[in-house]
Amino acid sequence: MSNSLTYKPIGVFKLNIFDFTRIIQSVHMALDPRVRTLLFFCLLLLAMDSSIAAILTGVMFLAALLGIEPHGYNRFWNSSRYFLMLVPLTFGFHLLLATDIFGTAQSISLNEAIEKALFFTSRVGLLVSAGAYFSMSVDPASLTESLREFVTPIGKIGISIERLLLVFLLTLSFAPIISEQATRIKEAQIARGISTGSNLFSRISKTLPTLIPLFTLSLNRAERLALILDSRGYNAPVKRTSLKKFRFTKSDYFVSVLSIAITLFVII
Repeated sequence: MSNSLTYKPIGVFKLNIFDFTRIIQSVHMALDPRVRTLLFFCLLLLAMDSSIAAILTGVMFLAALLGIEPHGYNRFWNSSRYFLMLVPLTFGFHLLLATDIFGTAQSISLNEAIEKALFFTSRVGLLVSAGAYFSMSVDPASLTESLREFVTPIGKIGISIERLLLVFLLTLSFAPIISEQATRIKEAQIARGISTGSNLFSRISKTLPTLIPLFTLSLNRAERLALILDSRGYNAPVKRTSLKKFRFTKSDYFVSVLSIAITLFVII
């Protein structure tokens, strides 16, 4: 009887952005967070390069990183499936602009248009995939501490590193929280009989009842967070210290040198 009364919401849009899940058996957890951040930068450099070899290397590099992870491909798909919708949109956009459909003077052949559209679509797909891999492999706290060493030279020109890293940490931390709150609000509305619509346009038009309580909850959470930061002395003029000190191991040096060497070899 209890199984027949079990509530299961249908049609709830859930965005798993920056939703980090710690896995003890993960290979990435054995690496220093700075190395994981370096792998992300290498993927970005490969994605921004204008050669096909760099794109293919980035795809194989990402496939290898996901392959050595427990359930890596499933976690990657859950984290990036909605953002991968940009890939076919990018392909169609470049294909329309390249085939002279609007009567411009910069027209090329259909084969060249398809090749160009595929190339730019691959770049966008690799960028989105690199961001999804980054969010699932590095927790926000370790990411902030690792970025502190990368951006330390910027502090010498008068930029507040602590505030910059704090804003970055709060952005990464709030994204999954807001997504979870939006899902709960949507589920509560469905349980009360509020229809979410059957197609995409009706779903978009009926998001206002979700945005208003979500905005109110976000303001309340931001106010509580401001009080917490003030009580913990984030405005103090002294330099903040870190509880956890990162140390490179032999595997960290090996992965760092190998990833940098592969990236520079392909780009240069």
